[in-house]
Amino acid sequence: PSSPTNQRPDPQRESAVRVAVNKFQPRHASTPDPLKSLGDLHRRTHFLQDDRIPYFVRTKAGALCFRQGTEVAPPKDEMLKVRPSVAVIGQRRILQKPDESKTPAKSVEESGAARGKPKRGKRLVKCVCRPGWHGPYCGVPTVVHHSNLPTKERLTPRETPRRVINAINVNHEFDLLHVRFRELIQAVDLFVVCESNFTAYGERRPLRFLHLLLNGTYDYVRHKILYVFLDHFPEGGRQDGWIADDYLRTFLTRNGMARIKGVRSDDVFLINDADEIPAQEGVLFLKLFDGWTEPFAIHMRKSLYGFFWKQLGSLEVVSGDVYDNDGIRLRRREYYT
Repeated sequence: PSSPTNQRPDPQRESAVRVAVNKFQPRHASTPDPLKSLGDLHRRTHFLQDDRIPYFVRTKAGALCFRQGTEVAPPKDEMLKVRPSVAVIGQRRILQKPDESKTPAKSVEESGAARGKPKRGKRLVKCVCRPGWHGPYCGVPTVVHHSNLPTKERLTPRETPRRVINAINVNHEFDLLHVRFRELIQAVDLFVVCESNFTAYGERRPLRFLHLLLNGTYDYVRHKILYVFLDHFPEGGRQDGWIADDYLRTFLTRNGMARIKGVRSDDVFLINDADEIPAQEGVLFLKLFDGWTEPFAIHMRKSLYGFFWKQLGSLEVVSGDVYDNDGIRLRRREYYT
């Protein structure tokens, strides 16, 4: 018999060894771990700036009108090209119209004598509102006009707009985030977005929103995003889901608000779920007017599989006046009823 050194190699045995070696070779991720790129992103602060956009315009006659909700006269060159009807001219020629709805008809002599002496405190002109806008300033949207707000007659425009902070927790609702940002980017001053590496059930999850934030997906609104990272799961959350639900919003509010500089007491704080998207017009109203009461709630339309199938009923989401700097208190009625 031949010695072991001269034995013919067994190909099956060598193949088995190779397979065993290859089986335990580590696999490298195709994309870098976002957590390694986090840096100090979750510790950065944001200074709230005043909103300098001129939302209102003062007409020659003295009326103060909300630009977005007020009809404007077409340019003169357009008027020369197309001769509009008399009704269209009367509606679109100027930004305001005489308030004659309650004034009885007078003779030419009486009207001429009284023209220079208006009654004290009576508005002689008012803005011409576009469809969907109401009030003397054309700044009250339909969602507010048809609401149960008890102070509609006492609403007045602010000289300086409030700043609006919108806080949300995100898990996988990235398409809805695009909808929110596109809808509210002109009305919200800062989006505070909280993401955790744990699910609501306490399981580990990747930081997908952070990855999208770093790869440029949300660059069009990046300057208005404050990222909050929750790196732990609350004790008792696996046994009681409400504990985890409450803690998510408590951490979001306290961590986020502590990193925002320049906050004023009249700023508006909105907290929503990722699938609860308020209308831009309603948020602008809160930003630009005084006279609404707190706490306030937003009635939201329920949509199924898209925004085109309206569902019966409404969802009331309380979204104002933070108690003890704890956002979850806005979601639990027992705190204020």
